[in-house]
Amino acid sequence: MSSVGSLNLPPRGACESCHRYKEKCIFNHGNAACTRCTSLGRSCLTRKKKRMGRRPEAGQFPHGNCSIIEFNPESHQRQHQQTESTSAIQQSESTNSAALTPRLKPSSYQATLRLAKFNPYPPSPPKTYSNFDHMLSTKEGFYAAHRKFMLGQGFIDAYQTAVRVVFARDAPVMMSAYSATLTLLSHRKLQPAGVEGLNLVVGSHCLEWLGHQYSCIKDVLHAAVVLAVGQLLLVYNILLPCPSSRAITRGVLLSVTDWYPALLQQPELDPITLAPVLLDTVDSLIRREAPIVRLPDATRPIVDRFLGLCTPLQPLLFDLAERSYRAKMHAPAMPPGDSHNGDHYSETERQIASWTPELPPDFFTTYDSLEVAAMLGQAASYRIAALLVIHRLRYPLGFQDRLAHGYAESIFEELSFMKQWPVDGATGLGLDFPLVVALLELPSLGEELFINLNLLRFQPQLGEKVVQLVRWIRRAYDAGYDGLWFDLVQDRLDILIP
Repeated sequence: MSSVGSLNLPPRGACESCHRYKEKCIFNHGNAACTRCTSLGRSCLTRKKKRMGRRPEAGQFPHGNCSIIEFNPESHQRQHQQTESTSAIQQSESTNSAALTPRLKPSSYQATLRLAKFNPYPPSPPKTYSNFDHMLSTKEGFYAAHRKFMLGQGFIDAYQTAVRVVFARDAPVMMSAYSATLTLLSHRKLQPAGVEGLNLVVGSHCLEWLGHQYSCIKDVLHAAVVLAVGQLLLVYNILLPCPSSRAITRGVLLSVTDWYPALLQQPELDPITLAPVLLDTVDSLIRREAPIVRLPDATRPIVDRFLGLCTPLQPLLFDLAERSYRAKMHAPAMPPGDSHNGDHYSETERQIASWTPELPPDFFTTYDSLEVAAMLGQAASYRIAALLVIHRLRYPLGFQDRLAHGYAESIFEELSFMKQWPVDGATGLGLDFPLVVALLELPSLGEELFINLNLLRFQPQLGEKVVQLVRWIRRAYDAGYDGLWFDLVQDRLDILIP
């Protein structure tokens, strides 16, 4: 008898032909072909083995249409249940603002940016950026690292204090996130595209760390660290570039939503807690999606390093985005130019039209003349842009253009201060939202200005991408499209517009 090792064993399982016709596949001892293939006189092909288990699924965020990769079926099922629950809340007819805001526990959102075996802390920062003492202890060092993320030098003290607080809470994580982002930012100055010569391991581990924090935030300072790391990694992903940039901001906000009341009780954290809220609100407004966090009505004057004087306007923008999302999801289709569609927005429109920024008593002594002009121009342009958005939620491009063009011209006029902005000045100017909605109305006036502002952006590709988007939308209308331009944005815009 032959030994087991010397046997010429046939392949395990059915061959391709028998498997296809669901026939029993029999191999005679020592034969390479099965009896059915032998009798039919054809080749017997071994069937290729396929992977076992379920494929990764594309899960949906509880808000909007931003997909992420989910490898945990149980987590995916829980998230799907949360999504259905959120949809039920959104269908409620209550006008209470609390009811309009879908509320999720931090544990309801499972992060899925899992790149390797989990390490509670990212690796130590590489030597490419290690001068953290200089950044944290001097104004010059801090301004050099954060110039592109604040309105002016008048915000250094408040912003630096907030960063010191989160560094004190979790220095290893903050050092790694800063190192990955600032190294990539420096690399982009020398090499606008490509990642040759870059070590992306630290950034990848930071993304992994962030993903594992979404369901285990322990206290308010831990929530602040997650927000800070989320903003750094948003910049990191945009610079790569990576299509999951929006997922980072929305995932972080979902995870810390329940911590916002406590975060807002600590004004020293404002420079970290406020900016991502406005980013998500404006992005949701443009895409007609449900925003995540509605800030409470302001009880104190707030001047933010990114929002400027616009913090009290955010709740009104949130309400507008929420109503637009509801109208898109539940309202019957309206003929082009039907003014009855404006009933969704009339109260919010009245509040926005009457809004004026509240100036703190020391406003003109704390900030220099250029910073004052920037914040006043930003506040006025945001208010006008919100009114223009309401107008275009009622009427598509090509209808009632006279009023819309007047709004657009006013926006360009309010932002005329940008002509005197120093090239080496702070560039964290959240002005792209009003510029985009004005550009859609008067592209001939706005294209050159929008592209010229690329020198002031940390994401230089934004200008060209937005101009191309506007041209595509205008061509769609020329070809006969008669809907709202917002509904064309979802599949064409892969970046955040601040």
